[in-house]
Parts: sequence; C-alpha cells; structure tokens
Amino acid sequence: MAADNDLDRFAVKDLHEMELVGSTDQVDLIVQVDRYGDGTRGPALRGPIIKDPNWQPYDFRFISPLNEIGETNTGDPSVLQAFIEWGVLNHPAERYALVIWNHGSGWKPEFIYEQAEEVAGERLARAMRHVDFADRYKRRLQRILFRKNAKEVVTDFIGRTLVPLIAAPERRFLVGRDALLTSLQRSSARPPMLSLRERDRNELDRELELLVDRAIGLDETSQHDALDSIELKNALVGAINHIAQSRGTPFKFDILGFDACLMAGLEVAFQVRNLSSFVVASEEIEPAIGWRYDLLVNSIAAADGNISARDLSSAMVASYIEGMRDYRIRLVTQSAIDMEQIEGLAMALGSLGELISEMIAPEYILLAKSEKNATRFYDTDFLDLGHFATILKDHKNDQRIENFLNALQHSVISSEFLFGRERQKPTGLSVYFPTKPIYDGAYASLDLTNQISGWSDAIKQYHFLS
Repeated sequence: MAADNDLDRFAVKDLHEMELVGSTDQVDLIVQVDRYGDGTRGPALRGPIIKDPNWQPYDFRFISPLNEIGETNTGDPSVLQAFIEWGVLNHPAERYALVIWNHGSGWKPEFIYEQAEEVAGERLARAMRHVDFADRYKRRLQRILFRKNAKEVVTDFIGRTLVPLIAAPERRFLVGRDALLTSLQRSSARPPMLSLRERDRNELDRELELLVDRAIGLDETSQHDALDSIELKNALVGAINHIAQSRGTPFKFDILGFDACLMAGLEVAFQVRNLSSFVVASEEIEPAIGWRYDLLVNSIAAADGNISARDLSSAMVASYIEGMRDYRIRLVTQSAIDMEQIEGLAMALGSLGELISEMIAPEYILLAKSEKNATRFYDTDFLDLGHFATILKDHKNDQRIENFLNALQHSVISSEFLFGRERQKPTGLSVYFPTKPIYDGAYASLDLTNQISGWSDAIKQYHFLS
C-alpha cells in the first residue's frame, strides 16, 4: 500500500475493512503500508492483519499490531521486491495474490521527470519532483503536441524554456519558480545556461501542455518517485526469481491486483503476462475509496479459503462493483484477465493494427468514426478495445476483427461497470490510441510494442506521424 501521499486516510479505511475478517487458519492477509508524513504516520508498517472483535463499518482506525520498518520509498522497485520476498517466504501458502494499492496511470510513466534528467541531469529532475512540478503545472500549460513526438516536445520545453528560466534569476516562471530555485540551490545543482530562445509566461500559458502522468507506487516524500511499467515488471521478476531459487521450485502469482486507476490496459497485462495467472484492475480511474476489502475478505472467508484463483478474480470484480453502487460519480469499471490468453490477444491486436493501416487511405473516415464513437476513459488516450472493434465490425467485414473479438472474449473472464454514459460500453481492456496526432516516445519501451509492432505502426500512420 503506497499511501505516502494524498491517499493516506483511505489506507486507514481499507486496513480497517480488512479487519472485518483478518487472517484465519486458512488465509494469511499480509500488508505493507507506507504512510504519509513525519512522526507517527511516517514510518512504513508491515505484518499480518488480525480480526477486530469490535468491528464497525465506517470506522477510521485499525488495530492490527503492524511492525515499523522505517521510512520506505514505494517508487523504488527494490522496496516492492523486498516485501514480496518477505511475504511469500515467511507466510507459505498454496496460492498467492498480490494487490498493489496506490494512484495509477496505466503504462505511462512520469515522463517529464525522466526527460528532465536526460536533458539537464538528475539534480534538476529531483528538484522538480520535490516541488511536484508535474502536478503544479498540469492545468496551466497548453498543448503544442500536434504532429510531434511527445518526447521531442517535452525535451524542447525543458531545454529551451525551463533550464534558461531557472538559470536567469531576473525572469519569472509561472508560480513556484522560487521554490524550485531553492530546492536546486540546496542540492548544489547548477543547471547549464543554454543560448536558446526563451518563451514568456503568456506564451507558455497559451501553447504548452505536457504529458505528465503518475505511474504507480507514488511516494510524495521521496521526491515524488513512482514505479513505471518497466520498473514494476523488474520488481516482480526479481522477487519471483529469488523466491523460486530459495524454494527450489518455480513460482508465480495466482492473482495480481491493482487497486489503482487505469491499470486494466493490454500494455500493462502484456508486461506482467508471465508473472501471474490472472490480473484484476480498472480501465477507468477509481474513486479514492478504492476496493471494498470488507466485501472481498468476506467472500474469501465464506469459502474458508477453498476458492480457485479464477473465481477469486471474479469475486474481486464483483466486490468492487458492489461497493461502488452508492457512489454515483462517474463511470467505474473493473475486470479480471486470464494471462494465459494475453499472448494470443496481443497477436490478434497486431493483426487488427495491420488492418487499420490498410484502411487508412481508402477508408479513413470509417476508421475515424469508429475511433471517435468508442469508449474512452479519464485519460482519453486509452481506448476500450472491445467497443472499438465491435463498432469497426459493424462497418467492415474482415476476419481479423472477428479473430480479435474472439481472443478478447477468451482473455476477459469478468468485466463489470456502473454509471457510464449511454455511449460508454467498456469491455475489460483498454489500449493506447491517442485522440490527437501525438505518439508518446515512452510507448516504444514496452514489451507489447517491441514484440507486436502492428498496433504502434497503425497509431502513427493513423495520425500521419510516419
């Protein structure tokens, strides 16, 4: 539970919900939670959850005697890896589910910080994280990403604009420049002076918008560090290999759950496809209350621990949706994915991408109508796969669409949603398909893109980027 951020109080709620049942003779419920701030709330806690004999709903406390393990950085892959290794090796079981709890942004990393480090060095990136630069300016900056690679735009912004403005004390840079300068001075950082054109504040306000998104595992007191999809995979692989070596037998998770936003994407599933039998996650953002752990642990306890990974994955979906029925805020989604089917689904997506590439010249308007009418989510770059393919099938007779829909049906074992608009029909998995002519350079680093080129090629061609 990465709660060293604005979600801290919801971590307490969820810990209390877990204590409705707690650990039993058949089920070990183990947590590690890094809480927000200094003092008694600051240290990370680890240990088993116990049953609260005086449990009451909507309580804001937990009684489990968790052990302090010092301050941790949940954005560091080694922290997640250490927890997994400790949990599995100290609490042997027949089956294992790992739930990662935090903010989420799908496969997208905190792109601006990575580019700041590449352009101007690690100290500038650290200072930007310290003042939460990405969140501070997200609503102030306007878009100039048309027909450009996002990486080029961010690099240009940092190199041409941010570094010179920071290095020139007589210039003002929006709100918070002084805090950023102070942070830089404390770290003895000296950003290089660049003889490049500077933009004034009004022009920046009108023209720039950066693609800045949290990944998962955000830790606000550790320079706003977070895990991107590659770091997440590395942490899981490292832990699985260590456990397999220690136990002398192969190991992988039965279920990998994400109590976080936007994680039910094919890119994320493909990244962890060999590490778990099932994945449970949401295509859409989750309200801050997140999963209803009292409903979830009750369903496990009712089966006395005798429940298959497949059925428990579906129970996770059902308990989340049931817990959201009174929160009529916006579309909420949850789905369970069979990882054995992901390779086949990815290959079918590559073939679907090849069809899209073939259609661009003669049938671009048909493609555009299908894409515009398909379900999108809070991050509008994420498109629902099944809804898009279903709309496309209504206009285009091609076996590749049918093959893709069949593969998707076998992959998504459970998918539910509430409160969507009439035209929103999520089917369980999203994919990157930007609404405007941009292409996030970080997309090329993912396993899906490296092994299945048809889809990424189609995105670029659709937006006339290649």
